Amino acid sequence: MRILHISPYLPSLEANHAGGVCMGKQIQALSEIHEVSVLSFVITKHDKKLAEKLQQGSAGDSRYYFISLSKLQKLFNIITHPWYPAYFSTRSSVRFKKALLSIVREKHIEAIHAEYASMGQYIWIKKLFPNIRFVLTEHDFTEQLYTRKIEKETLKIKRKFLQWQLKLIHHWEQDFCKNADVVITFNDKDQKLIETAYHLDNIRVMNPYYGIDSLIEKNKSQVVPNSICFVGQMGRFENHQAACRLIRIAQKVKEKIPDLQVYIIGNAPSTQLKKLADGWIYVTGFIEDIDAMIQKCEIAVFPLEFGAGIKLKVLRCLALGLPVITTDIGAEGIDEDGRVLFLARSDDEFQTNIEKLLENRALRKACEQNGREFVSRQFSWEVSRCLLKELYQ
Repeated sequence: MRILHISPYLPSLEANHAGGVCMGKQIQALSEIHEVSVLSFVITKHDKKLAEKLQQGSAGDSRYYFISLSKLQKLFNIITHPWYPAYFSTRSSVRFKKALLSIVREKHIEAIHAEYASMGQYIWIKKLFPNIRFVLTEHDFTEQLYTRKIEKETLKIKRKFLQWQLKLIHHWEQDFCKNADVVITFNDKDQKLIETAYHLDNIRVMNPYYGIDSLIEKNKSQVVPNSICFVGQMGRFENHQAACRLIRIAQKVKEKIPDLQVYIIGNAPSTQLKKLADGWIYVTGFIEDIDAMIQKCEIAVFPLEFGAGIKLKVLRCLALGLPVITTDIGAEGIDEDGRVLFLARSDDEFQTNIEKLLENRALRKACEQNGREFVSRQFSWEVSRCLLKELYQ
């Protein structure tokens, strides 16, 4: 089958964020059987390098197509598409539309695999080509994401703006999902939420790819004693906020564990976050080998207060052998009962769990084994490979 994969972020197994890696794995799996073309956006310098590498690797095949997107262009798209929520309209690109039409016509595309709710806006292609199959992958439930933002927002004017955006999201996300042939979610909870909110019966659940193909043994000689880490794309507000919160918590932990080391791992940290770095707090920015950096640490901590959907960084840290402490938001779709994860809400609960794990080597060892087995058993990529094969017969 001739499939066009479209996405708001560059998809690659070498991407510096979990969503990009997950999309890259889907493209790899689909390409094993089908003829797959890719149309996506290039935003960062790292994206540009990856895009050039992907295009060079498919020389003569011309199956990768990229549209550059600057901050100014995002703003222009928002202004010229006021009927969409800003979260969607940043990707309402005229150049993307033209490229989409051109690829569909020239390559005789039979199916479109669209990633994230924002790419559902291109479902209008079915009106021009009624026989095209349109599969929409919901990485999270956008309506839930904005509901949580509203609950936390204290500024009245910003709260009003978010409420207006939520109404637009409800209308358009429902429209995109209803008109898609199939909607894919990454966990049972999101499936039930979307089914209930939009009265759908076309949803399938896929195990997300969390960044590694097999469970990797930790190199114990490289582990930094009394070290904790946070992992995420630091340009995202929810990750920035959680990282700052972790540093506040860590400052209290350090009173009891003086040689504590904190690693904030992820691309595009803000100037504010960089200023918090000192002799024991490391804000890494972009790094090539994120797994090696994670495995230098003894535990992973995710004090998330915002966001929706499954957190691939949590799965990745479990698979790499780290005990994980997180909130109910970080545990969604993974382990909401706390059988493997350590759940915490308040800063004091996070502090208690961090100290307990750092001071108990035997407990950390048991958690390493339990976490790795849990991820291997519950989140096998082979399940997703079979689903993709079924969807595109």
